[in-house]
Amino acid sequence: MSDLALLLSALGLVLLLWFVRLWQRRLASDVMVPPPVCAAVEPGVPPVQGDGEQPSDQIDVHTVEPLTEAQVYLSFGYTQRAADTLRACVERDGAVNQEVLEILCRLYLELGELDGYCDILPLRQLTPAALEMAVRAGLALDRNHLGLRVLADEALQMGPEAFTPVDIPADDKTGRMSSPMPAAAVATTAVQADAVPAGVCLIDGAGAVLRSLEPDETRVICLFVPAQRRVRLLLAANDSDHALPALREALRETPGKPSLLIDLLQVHYQHRNIDAYALALWQLFVAMGEAGASLREKLLHHGLALGYHPAFAELAQADSRMVLEAIGQRYGFVRSRPLAKAKLWLVEKVADAGRPMAASVLEEADAYLTFGQLEAALELLERSIASTPAQLELYPPLLALYEKMEDLPGLLALQHTLLHGTQALPDEGAVMINTLIRRLQRPAEVA
Repeated sequence: MSDLALLLSALGLVLLLWFVRLWQRRLASDVMVPPPVCAAVEPGVPPVQGDGEQPSDQIDVHTVEPLTEAQVYLSFGYTQRAADTLRACVERDGAVNQEVLEILCRLYLELGELDGYCDILPLRQLTPAALEMAVRAGLALDRNHLGLRVLADEALQMGPEAFTPVDIPADDKTGRMSSPMPAAAVATTAVQADAVPAGVCLIDGAGAVLRSLEPDETRVICLFVPAQRRVRLLLAANDSDHALPALREALRETPGKPSLLIDLLQVHYQHRNIDAYALALWQLFVAMGEAGASLREKLLHHGLALGYHPAFAELAQADSRMVLEAIGQRYGFVRSRPLAKAKLWLVEKVADAGRPMAASVLEEADAYLTFGQLEAALELLERSIASTPAQLELYPPLLALYEKMEDLPGLLALQHTLLHGTQALPDEGAVMINTLIRRLQRPAEVA
C-alpha cells in the first residue's frame, strides 16, 4: 500500500510539473507584444529592433521558473530539491531577487546546511541588526561554525566572545531562542503533545542555550571519554581550552583526518592564534591533496581575515605536494628529524639480564610438557641451567621432573657438571639439589 501511494505521488508530481511548464509557455506567448505598425520615428533615434529587444512589460520566464519549481517541490515535501533549484538560480544569475535569497536561507536553516547558509547571507541586503539575528540563528545550530564566525567578525566586528553562551538557571525560561522548525515538525510535535496524558512534564530543549560544563563534568569527560567523542562534547559546550589537547590526541590516533583538522582550525581561530592556524591549514592542504578546492579557498580566506601570515600567499598558489613540502620546510611546519647516531654497544653485567631468558625457557618447557615431551623439557632445562647457573627460576621445575622420574643418576650428573663448570653454582641452587638427592637416596637405603 505504501509503494502504491509513493507511485501515485510521483506521478502527480510529474503531471504537475508538466502543467506548470505548459502554463509558462502559454504565458510567455501571450505577453509578447508585437511591434507597432505605424510609429513615428524621431530623427536621430535608431529604429527599434523587433526581434532583438524585449518590451519592458514582458515577463522573464527564466526568473519565474525556479521559484515555481521550488514551490512545487515544497508542496510535496522535497525541501532539499527546492534548495538545490534556488541555489542553481543564484549561481546562474548574478543579480537575484531578494525574495529568492530569503527563501533559500530559510530552507538552508531547516536543512541544517550552514555552509550554504553562510554563502547566501552576504548576498542579502540586510541591516546590521538583521544580519546579526541571521548569524545568531545559524550559530544556534552550530555555535562553532567557522564561516559564520568569520562573517560576524568581518561584517559586524563581533568576536568569539560575543557568542559565548551564558549559564541559565534551570527555572529561567526567558533566555530560550526559537529555532526554525518546518511545518511538518510543528504538526508532529503538536500530535505528540496531545498524545501525552495530563500531568506529565515534557522536556522542551529545542533551541535552548546549553550551559557550560561544570568542572566535575569536564574532568569526567577528559578522563573517561575517547578523544574524538571528547572533541565533539567540548566543542558543543564551547570549551575550546580543553578541546585543544583532545584534538591533538585525536590527531595522534588518526593523523591527517580532515574533519579533526577543520575543528582544530576553528579552535585556533577562536584563540586568534594565527601561527597555529597557518600550521593546521598547511596540514589540511597536505591531507586533502588536490581535493576540496572550494573548502581550501574558504579556509584560506578565514585565515586572511584573522591576520597576515607569509605562508598564506604561498599556500594559495601551491599546486603540488612537492610545493607544499617546500612550504612546510621553509616555515618550520615540518619537524626535521635528527640524523641517526651510530649504535654504541655497552658491555655490562646486568643482574636481571637472565630473567627474560628464563621466562622464555619456562614457556618453552611448559609447551613441551603440555604435549607430553618430558625428555625434551628435561634436556632444555638442563642445558639452560648449565649455561647460566644463576637462573634460580629454572631449578624448581627441573628438580620436579627429576623427582617424578626418580632419576638419581641424572641428578648426580647435573650436580657434577655444575660444580666443575666455569660459573659458580649459587648456594640456593646447591641447597635445592642436595635436598632432592637425599630425598631420592632415602628409599634406596630403606630397600
